[in-house]
Amino acid sequence: MHKNTIDHVVIATDFSDNADRALLYAIELCSRLGANLSLFHVLTFDKLDKGEEAVTVIEDKMERLRKNYLYDNKKVRYRTTYIKIGKNKEEELLSIFKEAPVDLLLMGTSGAGKTARLLGSTASFMLHAAPAPVLLIPPHATFEPIRHITFACDYEQIQTLEELKPLAVFAKLLQADVRILHVHPQPANMPLGTAMKSLAVDSLFEEVEHELDFVRGSNPEAGIKQYLETTPTDCLAIKPRKHERGFWQKLLTQSVSDSLIGFLPIPVYAL
Repeated sequence: MHKNTIDHVVIATDFSDNADRALLYAIELCSRLGANLSLFHVLTFDKLDKGEEAVTVIEDKMERLRKNYLYDNKKVRYRTTYIKIGKNKEEELLSIFKEAPVDLLLMGTSGAGKTARLLGSTASFMLHAAPAPVLLIPPHATFEPIRHITFACDYEQIQTLEELKPLAVFAKLLQADVRILHVHPQPANMPLGTAMKSLAVDSLFEEVEHELDFVRGSNPEAGIKQYLETTPTDCLAIKPRKHERGFWQKLLTQSVSDSLIGFLPIPVYAL
């Protein structure tokens, strides 16, 4: 059963400029969510063996982040630092969810041209495997209050309302409105089951200002992109399928990520 608060946000850092900017974003976000913030870095054996990274070097870099951004910052409550060492970066990233209760994992992304590779590997893996929401922060993003969230929703793949509750909590804490978008070839003639699920989702967001939007089209990517170009949106929310290659995993493959995810200068929140 999902709770009604976001208490612990973890930011994964590789100490790059993009990661530092994502940390600044995380600090502002945590101040509005009332959440504690922790730092997280994965040190893989290959980099350790080649001398590219060492535990003492990583600890020094973490201390720099804490001194520069966290220790004297009254906007955020710094919780702790996690440094994981292992062979597989993705597996070690997932291990954080066993190490501590994590309500939101925040990751900075690479710039245009690298987005496809990123979403095809580490970030894509986390979107589909993480047991808690993941927030991707685009490069050069500075924090802006999240007031309008577009939730690109595939009603047909929703199993239970419980799995959508973190988004409702996220929106409520930020006092954001949610537009629940569904792309369908014939919105007026949706299957009864899909229509019933839309009504159930509508009830889940009853404590949040929201509306149901339907876009006519057979191409979800094109419909979502067109909607975002004409509708003020501070954050795109999606619900990737977990542990299987389905609709949303296809949506986040290399060819599509450049035109949709990479096209967005706003954060992407993945349930």
